Amino acid sequence: MNKKSTILEVEDLIIGYKNKELVRSINVSGSAGQFILLVGANGKGKSTLLKTLMGHLAPIAGKVRLKGEDLADLSLTTIAQTVAFLSGNTHLPSSVTVNDLLQFSRIPYQSGVRGIRAEDRKVIRQVVDEMGIDDFLEKPYMSLSDGQKQLINIARSLVQQTPIILLDEPTAHLDVVNKRTVFQLLKDQTEKGKLIVCCSHDLAEGSLFADEVWLINKADNFEVVEMYKEITTSDLESRLF
Repeated sequence: MNKKSTILEVEDLIIGYKNKELVRSINVSGSAGQFILLVGANGKGKSTLLKTLMGHLAPIAGKVRLKGEDLADLSLTTIAQTVAFLSGNTHLPSSVTVNDLLQFSRIPYQSGVRGIRAEDRKVIRQVVDEMGIDDFLEKPYMSLSDGQKQLINIARSLVQQTPIILLDEPTAHLDVVNKRTVFQLLKDQTEKGKLIVCCSHDLAEGSLFADEVWLINKADNFEVVEMYKEITTSDLESRLF
């Protein structure tokens, strides 16, 4: 799918915690139908950037815009209807089932309504059928394998029906087959107009699916690498380490 409208804009962003700056001068944008791979060494600010892009952390300076609107001016409900954020380390009580999680993902649309609505059930059913996860619905999420959990996490983001999906290490601890399955599922969503921003240490595999790489280099500078150019994994790694 060709790039469509710009739905994520970052202007003169500085990220970090309190008085500790991690990365300065981030100026970048993301469009509908785009797969972006976010890479950098441990502790360089990848997760911090994702959390800043969806409002979990306030930037030290600069602006983030979602669909043209300043993130700082948006309600939590509007943000939750625009951006889904999935962490690779989800720990839940053993009683929480996959179906429970999918229903939780519809909360942004249930303002003033108690309990799940018919429309929510319809959306969940469509995603369950699309991803073939019917057999997992009544299973406790924490009982699933790492690969199964990541499939469910992607399903959660689809149930949330956001145009932007941010993922933090969705392929961690997965074997090669499951890594490719996850990356392909994410790539498939770009064909439906989603913007995917995926933080991953798996540079070799992830770069095969990416349209663009956002790279925090060894000097703590932010770079954008367009993957249609003749860029090798070695070229990218040399900037990281």
